[in-house]
Amino acid sequence: MKTPFLKSMRYALLLFTLWNATACAHLIYLDQAQNSFNKGATLENRERENLGKAGDSWAFDPMAGQEALVNSPEMYYSVAYGQVRKALQREPKLKKNGVFSTALTIRALCEWKLGDYKNAEESAKESLKAMKSNGQIRLPRDEAIMTALPGLIKTDQAFDSFMEIKSGAADEQALTNAQATADAAKAYYLKFKEKFVLHWSPEHQKACFEYYDTAYKTPGVNPQTRLYLLIAQLGTANTWLFSHEKMNKIFERTLIKNNKPRWPQDAEWIKGERQWLEENLCQHQKESTLLIQTLEDLMRTLDDKNLAGVAGKWKEFLVIDGLSCQ
Repeated sequence: MKTPFLKSMRYALLLFTLWNATACAHLIYLDQAQNSFNKGATLENRERENLGKAGDSWAFDPMAGQEALVNSPEMYYSVAYGQVRKALQREPKLKKNGVFSTALTIRALCEWKLGDYKNAEESAKESLKAMKSNGQIRLPRDEAIMTALPGLIKTDQAFDSFMEIKSGAADEQALTNAQATADAAKAYYLKFKEKFVLHWSPEHQKACFEYYDTAYKTPGVNPQTRLYLLIAQLGTANTWLFSHEKMNKIFERTLIKNNKPRWPQDAEWIKGERQWLEENLCQHQKESTLLIQTLEDLMRTLDDKNLAGVAGKWKEFLVIDGLSCQ
């Protein structure tokens, strides 16, 4: 038989547990958000490594596609976003524990991954501002990523533009139709040039890379974070090269015939466009060469056999042999 004393102790313990859970709810939500985001990032990285394999398997297993939707990176990012927003409802407690900027960082990362770019940039600014407040824990890694976030967003937006240019270069019927008249050819080419200039011009790439460069120089940031930033830049440069290749294909298919301007009346304009494409390529080579040199310098500070040859591989991807640039 339980005595009144034992009963009162049980109630007291229960009340203490409930109070403790409530008092620490902001930290629990923050920890859950971090874990959910990490799961999403891990799954996203795995999908990139196995690109193409999952699609093949879905064709044979009708449940595999459904499972992938349930366990998609976006699902984990959405869950993390909901959890960190709950944590941020307890802003004073987060500030008291010195993790307010951490919560803002997670929110910014979730918004970025979910395609809410405008709010992601605002959250990144708030996070960087909070890091400078007294009592807040400053993590150089978080500061670097938040500084680079506008550049990462520009990279994502530019990739979307690349996919449109790639589609235009692969549309054989549209390319054939564009050869019908000079006006049709020019209109088709300029349609995709506009997309290229908007996201892939040297000016745009410079603006994008400035965020990465500033983040790379963040005081106290570790070599692994610097490597991540460099790989992101190199990946951007590689996608730029693919975009330029597709633009060049559109140019050749619509405006050139037998290595000569397809439309003699527009010969001078076509010549100028070819020169513009070549100058863009040369500018890209200069930027890529500098990035690879930075990567080679960083590799000397990393004692990791798994990373041996990484700089050489990127050189193979990005450096065009025989390209003559002044």
